[in-house]
Amino acid sequence: MVTFADVSAEREAIERLRDSEGRYRLLADFSADMVTRRNRDNVITYASPAHKSILGWDPDDMIGRPAAEFMHPDDIDRVRAARARAAEHGDSPTIIARIRHSDGHYLPLELVTVFLRTPDGEPDGLLVCGRDVSARVALAEELRQSQKMEVMGRMASGVAHDFNNLLTIIRSACELLRLDLEGSTVDLESLRDIEYAADRAVALTSHLLTFSRREHASMDHLQPGSILRGSLPILKRLGGKTVDVSLEISPEIEDAWMWTNPSHAQQILLNLVSNARDAMPDGGTVEITCASVALQSAVTHRFGVIQPGRYITITVADSGVGMTDEVLAHLFDPFYTTKPQGRGTGLGLSIVYGIVAEAQGTITINSEPGLGSRITVYWPRAEAPTDAPPLATEADTNPTIAAPAGDMVTGAGVRSVRSASSVKVETGNGVGALTILLVDDDDAVRRGIARQLRIGGYSVLEADSAARALEIFRVDGALIHAVVSDVRMPGMTGVELAQSIAAEGILLPILLVSGQMDAQLPTAWPDGAVVQFLPKPVTGTTLRRKISDMLTQSNVYHR
Repeated sequence: MVTFADVSAEREAIERLRDSEGRYRLLADFSADMVTRRNRDNVITYASPAHKSILGWDPDDMIGRPAAEFMHPDDIDRVRAARARAAEHGDSPTIIARIRHSDGHYLPLELVTVFLRTPDGEPDGLLVCGRDVSARVALAEELRQSQKMEVMGRMASGVAHDFNNLLTIIRSACELLRLDLEGSTVDLESLRDIEYAADRAVALTSHLLTFSRREHASMDHLQPGSILRGSLPILKRLGGKTVDVSLEISPEIEDAWMWTNPSHAQQILLNLVSNARDAMPDGGTVEITCASVALQSAVTHRFGVIQPGRYITITVADSGVGMTDEVLAHLFDPFYTTKPQGRGTGLGLSIVYGIVAEAQGTITINSEPGLGSRITVYWPRAEAPTDAPPLATEADTNPTIAAPAGDMVTGAGVRSVRSASSVKVETGNGVGALTILLVDDDDAVRRGIARQLRIGGYSVLEADSAARALEIFRVDGALIHAVVSDVRMPGMTGVELAQSIAAEGILLPILLVSGQMDAQLPTAWPDGAVVQFLPKPVTGTTLRRKISDMLTQSNVYHR
C-alpha cells in the first residue's frame, strides 16, 4: 500500500524560512552595527563581522563565551536591571554600556535588545544590536564640561568683583597706614605681611577673571614660533635648576599663523610648564614641541572630538610622576588640584581649557603613573594675514598698558577716547581747587578712595548711587572737574551715568572703576570726552596718576 501526501506547503514554508534566515544572516553580516545572538544563559551563539571592526574581536573567538565577560563590571548589574524591567513590559530597551575592546580599553556602545521567544512563547535568548557612540558620548561630555565651565565662569566673575572691592579697601588702608606711619619707629613687618597677602589675593583674582573669560581680549595674527622662542627664557627660569626645558619647532611652523591674544598663548605655556615642573619634585625634563597637522576626519579622544581641519600643535611632555585615571577624570575641573595646600589654586588647566575651547581647539592628554605626561594643544591654523604684523612687543603682551587715544582695550587694560587737548596739569597739593565727584555704592570702598584723592590734594564730593550723583550735578555741576565711578551699581550703572552726563553736553573726564571685567562699555563717546577704565583693586598712586593724566587730556578745568 502506498500513501501519498502533499508536502508542497511544508516545503514552501521551509524555503521561506531558509530565505528569511539567509536575508537575516546577510543583513547581519554586512551591517555596520554589531549583531549578537545570545541564548537563554546569555552565552554568545552568533557574532557578526562588525565585532572585528568595532571591538577588534574575531567573531569566532566570542562564540561560546558569556556576554558579561566583555562588559565593564560596573555596567553589568545596571544593564541586567534595565532589561528585566523592559521584559516585564514587552519593550526593547536601548542602553548605553561600556564594552571591552580587544586591546583592553572600553568603548561606549548603544545596545538595542530584542527578546526572542519559542513558538510556545518561552524565552529563547536575546538579539542585541550594538553601535559605537564614542563620538556622541564625547560630545555630550564636552557639552556638560562647557556648561559647567560656563556656570563656574559666571560665579568666578561675580566673586572676583566682590573680592576686588575688598582688596581695594585692604590695599588702600595699607597704603594710607604706611603714609601715616612714615618716619615713625613702628615696626611695619605686619603691614608688609598684609600687603603681601593682598598681592597674592590680587593674583588669585586675576586667575578667576581669566578663568571666567569675561574680558574681551584683543586678537591678532601671531606666529607660534615667535611666541615660543620669546617665551622660552621665562619657561626655563620657571623650570629652575632641576628641570631642563627644551624647545623643538618643526620647519613647517615657520610660516604658520594663529589667531589669538599674545597673553593667552603665553598663559597656556606658563600653566602647562608650571604643572610639568610640579610633577617632577626631584627634577627631570620638559620637552616642548610645535608642529602642524591636517586632519581629514574627526578624531575622538578622552576629552572630546578633534574636528577635521588644519591645526598647530603645541605639546608639553614631562618625565614626571604621571596621572591616574581618577586625576585625569577631574583634570579640567575648576579648583581641582593634587598639589599640597597653598601650592596651587586648581585654576591653571581650567584656564587653559577655556582659552583653547574659545578658539575652537582642543586638548589631548596621555599620562600614566610613573611614565610622565604628554599634553597637546590643537590650535586651529589661521590664514596668513595680508600684511604680516610686527613681532609682539612688551606693550602688545602687557594688558595693563594703556591704549593709544581713540582705541579701546577692555579687561585689565585702559579704555581711552579721543582727547581734546594736552594741557599741563599740576599734580599733588597744587590741585586743591579741582573737585572730583566720587560715585560708589560700597561705603568702605568709597571712603578709602575718597581719602586717597584728598591726599592728592583734590576736593571730593561723594555719592552712593548714580541717581545721587546726578542730583549733585544739578546743584554743584559747575564745581566738578572729573568723575570717578564704579561700573556695577544697583539702579543706574556707572556707564549709564557717564552716558547721561555726556548727553547733557558736559564733557568731564570720567574714570570708570570696576572689579568685574564683563561690563558692557560703549564703543564711542562724544568728541572731546575723556573716558577711561581702571580695574580694581586700585592703589592710591595708580588712581592719582590716572586722574592727573585724564585732566591733562581735558580742558574742562578752564571753564
